[in-house]
Amino acid sequence: MKGSPFSKKPFYILFAVLIVGACTSLSRMTQSSSLVDAKAREAMVKLADTKNGCPGEFDYFPDGGIRIFYCHLKQVIDYREARKLLPIEIFRSGPHGEELDLDNPHEFGHYNPEFVQLMVDYGIPAASSDDFRRATQSIYRSYVQSLARTMYVTYRKFQESPDLLAKEKEKLQTLLGSENGVPGGYYEKYYYFMNPAFADHSDGEFDYFYEHGMDAGFNGNVVKTAAFFWIRRSIDGTDAIFYAGLRKLLATYDREYLD
Repeated sequence: MKGSPFSKKPFYILFAVLIVGACTSLSRMTQSSSLVDAKAREAMVKLADTKNGCPGEFDYFPDGGIRIFYCHLKQVIDYREARKLLPIEIFRSGPHGEELDLDNPHEFGHYNPEFVQLMVDYGIPAASSDDFRRATQSIYRSYVQSLARTMYVTYRKFQESPDLLAKEKEKLQTLLGSENGVPGGYYEKYYYFMNPAFADHSDGEFDYFYEHGMDAGFNGNVVKTAAFFWIRRSIDGTDAIFYAGLRKLLATYDREYLD
């Protein structure tokens, strides 16, 4: 009936707006997935020739931790460029703005789960391309494998020791909220994380571990960054998504290690 409050026209307008919005969102995500796939391919192919893009960071690559790995990836795409190109935020909260603030004593970046899922879905192109996997298998083995395996064993240890994870999360959150914040080099204590005795000596007493196996045969310099990463990801709620991506990477290039 003309003039009725139940006229269908507003519904059609609303429906059209929703369709346009959905199509726009789908288009952006399609562009994002293509971008992530392309950059992941480029990064893998060029990884052997990358240089340290972080002045002041000692270059342990390819035997170092997460930060120096990122410092090499910067030659393909860095944080600032990624922020401009992606339609979604990388972090939900934290100190990062136009530049990364990696040493803030009172807060750290809480990843946007949507961003992490995008990386998991499209950041490992070899998972859906046997040709690309074969072409980059040796690159993975030389430049990624060591870090990926360390990330895996540290995550698994935390999952097998939930009380330890809860304790370390509580310690970190208490320090973040304290007047002085997290002391510089706090993560150094995780050098000994893979030592079976770490749960009972989680303050990382050098004298004790010197007499009891140090880093238990693992690369403690990488272990410490991996363990600290997983604690923060457990706090921001993205640990399970990151782990799914890690398993996908290992299943693609390093299945015998999972088996």
